[in-house]
Amino acid sequence: MLESPALHVAQHVGFCFFGVVMWMPLLGPLPKPAWFGNGAKLIYLLAVRFAGAALANVLAWAGSPLYPDYAEGEAEWGITPLADRAAPGS
Repeated sequence: MLESPALHVAQHVGFCFFGVVMWMPLLGPLPKPAWFGNGAKLIYLLAVRFAGAALANVLAWAGSPLYPDYAEGEAEWGITPLADRAAPGS
């Protein structure tokens, strides 16, 4: 991913696009179905937050680096990829 700047930019554009699409049902100007009231919005919001928390835990507690490019930072900065990922949480 890091070898191709265009693909890296496309990845970040995708993050932004899907982030906006995720919030559109709650905050967007488009008409919503009648059944999508406050209760349904709350359930949607809780489901989105739970999915994000589950993904964050998978990424935070993975037992090995997820990208081989992270291994280069150990030689340059003297910190292992796992220690670097754990540092913000401690």
